[in-house]
Amino acid sequence: MDLPIALRGSSGRQGVFLTGKPQQLILFPDGMVVVSASVALGVASSGAVAGLSLDAVTTRALRGAKPSGKAYASVTKRAHFVPYGEISDVRLTAGFPSRKLTYVVQGKKHLHAYGKLGAADEVVVPVLERVFAGEFHNELPQQPEPGA
Repeated sequence: MDLPIALRGSSGRQGVFLTGKPQQLILFPDGMVVVSASVALGVASSGAVAGLSLDAVTTRALRGAKPSGKAYASVTKRAHFVPYGEISDVRLTAGFPSRKLTYVVQGKKHLHAYGKLGAADEVVVPVLERVFAGEFHNELPQQPEPGA
């Protein structure tokens, strides 16, 4: 799958968000953009409306012919652009019932948990391997080969 690719999920615990703050992680050719939901929207709607709002924002991002993460983040509220060169130690682990993507930016560890139904491993893992190259560690349990 070509970039950009979006993973709707949540961050680690933050303030009143005991299960994480709703956020969207979008992988562009030039870097990664993290878009956080508004606190008021996330609290008032228990995250459901915040998630739909993030989906609308992402749809707008993916419409461009040659989307740029830096340009997208500059015109989107609560969006943060991170060039791939600043990201290290990217790990994808299995959670229940989600996937947990952890990464380090300038010495600080970040978490993005997303539902495996919204983004299949067969699609996400090859993109992460290509984008993060030597920094990516796939720690998902390996599935047995069909017919083995």
